[in-house]
Parts: sequence; C-alpha cells; structure tokens
Amino acid sequence: MAGRKIGTPRFISFASRSGLEQFSELRPPWNRTPYDSILPSGAVPVRPAPLNSLAPLGQKHGVLLSNALNSCMAPEPQWTSPDPPEPHPLDAVRQQAARTTPAHVRAQLNDLSAQQTALAAGGSWSAAAEATFRQVIGMERKAGLEMRVALGEKGQQYLRSTRNLGDMPLPELQTEYAQTRQVTLALLDELLATPGVRAWTLGEEVLPEIYIVALHQRLTRLGEALAQEQLKS
Repeated sequence: MAGRKIGTPRFISFASRSGLEQFSELRPPWNRTPYDSILPSGAVPVRPAPLNSLAPLGQKHGVLLSNALNSCMAPEPQWTSPDPPEPHPLDAVRQQAARTTPAHVRAQLNDLSAQQTALAAGGSWSAAAEATFRQVIGMERKAGLEMRVALGEKGQQYLRSTRNLGDMPLPELQTEYAQTRQVTLALLDELLATPGVRAWTLGEEVLPEIYIVALHQRLTRLGEALAQEQLKS
C-alpha cells in the first residue's frame, strides 16, 4: 500500500444516484487519524458521530436527545409565594368611618363646599378650565344619581332641568357648579335621614355612614382637579 505525503490533497470518489462525482479534500495533519495510514487508497475513515448529529434520531421519536440531556441538568424551579391581594378601596373608607361620625363628616363637607364654591367663582382660568368644569360637574352629578337611586321616589324631587354641559360657556359652568353642590348636599341630608337605605359607591352598596366618607373623599379630589386649572396671579 503506497503511502501519502502529509499535507497533499487526496481525491475521494464514490458512486451516487446522479452518477459518478468526485470531491477533493485537503486533509491537514491535525485532522488525520492513526488509521489513515492503513486504509486503502480512496477510503474514508469513519469517526464517531457528534451528539448533535443524533438529533434527527430523537426528533423521529418526538424528543430531542440533546434537550433530554439538558433537562436532566436543569435547576429545580424556584417556587415563590403569590403576591397578596390588593386592598379594596372601601377598606380604607370603612376604617376612616369607624374613627369618625356622620355628623362630623357632614360639618367638614360644609366647610369644603364653601371653599370649593368660592374657588369656582374665581376669575382667572386656564384654557382647559371649561373641560375640567364639565368633568367635575359630571362626576358630582353621578354621585347625586347614586343617592337618588338609593332614595327611590323620595329622590325624584331633587331632579333639575338643565342645559347640556357641552353647551355651557365658562360663566354658566361656574354657576352650575354651585347649584350642583347644593343639590348634592340636599340629597346627602335626605340619605342620612332615611333609615334602612344603602347607596352604591366603589362597587358596593354601603350604609349612609360609609357613603358620606366616600363622598367627602370624592369631592375633595374633584376640587383639587379644578384648582389646578385656576391661574395664579
């Protein structure tokens, strides 16, 4: 068997379905095996297939062998405790109602209404003031609707005929704001004086002593939103 010089090209020929094809392969010294010197001329040594080449075999059975090996070495999942549920908005309202009385909150509403009505009657407003007035009045009317529904027929006497808020300019909106507050407080007094009623707020029907605290918080936030539109002199 004739030997070959290291580093010289070797031609490998084999038969295929499309005919006789010839390929050349330059086999550098570091890519040779001890069996190359005893193989017949033109023979190709057989080397163990790498692990990745066995993947089609695993795919045939629906499982990748490499993934199976990796899964054996995967770390165990770390279990964490679930996040605690968020508190309901009414929880804080009930806690505050337990520390006060409806009469005290009603007196606070008188002071708050006097301050907010005086603020609304002011003269210098931003360009977005009209839109804010409409939103604030609309949200306060929603509170009035909640109390009218709770009062039933007794609440119908507080209905008012007004123009569409979208058709009111700023001076009319300022007047409507004050009139809406008067109706809100009148409905609240009727609610507090009616036994056995519940009003809807924050997703639940609650007793008047709970509702008045939630209403105070709501009117406070609406007044703060309106105050942001007043220009500072």
